[in-house]
Amino acid sequence: MVLHCLSIVEETIQFCSQALTGVSMNRLAWIVLVNGVFCGACLAASDGNNTPPLEANNFTVMLQNAEEIALAKDVDRALQKMVANVSACSAQKIKTPQECVCAFPSDMGSLRKAVDVAVQKHAAWKDKAVSFRDSTGSHTISIPGLERQLAVCQ
Repeated sequence: MVLHCLSIVEETIQFCSQALTGVSMNRLAWIVLVNGVFCGACLAASDGNNTPPLEANNFTVMLQNAEEIALAKDVDRALQKMVANVSACSAQKIKTPQECVCAFPSDMGSLRKAVDVAVQKHAAWKDKAVSFRDSTGSHTISIPGLERQLAVCQ
């Protein structure tokens, strides 16, 4: 399991690093920490609007269509809620980070539903990261990373 997680983290850091040009080291450290907690769920957010989204490649789908971006934002909102709760839980040091991830079944259910809806409408996303840009910056979400974490907590 540890080696599997490390390979996921390595894969995710590789594509995240492409999106993080110009992002502060504190921001990068936070993203790597969240990535470790979520065992591959990558959240790449910029400091402003100067960071371009990832370039399309074999692992990343660049979203341009408003409907696709709306679906990705639904996943991102559910994930952000989980990140906030897991961060608060981890800060208390009562549970391990993994226990904290699985300690919010309602939030996990919302995230599961958002991922399922997105993948149901766009089957190609199942094995990809999706990247989009909005007024807050660039965002990248690893759907396989989320799927692996969701499976761990079931």
